[in-house]
Amino acid sequence: MRALHRLAGYAFAAGLLVTAPACGTAFTVRAGVGGDYGVESQRRAYARGYEVGQDQGRSDARKGNRLDYERHKEYRDGTKGYNKRDGDRGNYRSAFRNGFERGYSEAYATNMRDRDRDRDRDRDRDRNRRR
Repeated sequence: MRALHRLAGYAFAAGLLVTAPACGTAFTVRAGVGGDYGVESQRRAYARGYEVGQDQGRSDARKGNRLDYERHKEYRDGTKGYNKRDGDRGNYRSAFRNGFERGYSEAYATNMRDRDRDRDRDRDRDRNRRR
């Protein structure tokens, strides 16, 4: 009888060892798919924000406006390109705004440098003409 109980215990333990990894794998795969989709959604939101931010930053620099991404409706709203399939709107908005800020700042700085360089070149050309 005692041997039967031990055998039953060993069989139960062996069953747990065999099924536990399978359950863990199924859970990990399922979580990974959802997690990957959420990450991909965040990447798309960031990329979209970056692209829109670049356009706005470039435009503001060319017009001589001060650096201020918060004045733009697209930044304040933060949902341009959002789709229900992208998941939580707040997460999308946050990633979009991060991308917008980066794209805007980079484009603004680049275009201001170009503008300053062009202005310096024009000033030098004017000085040379006067000589």
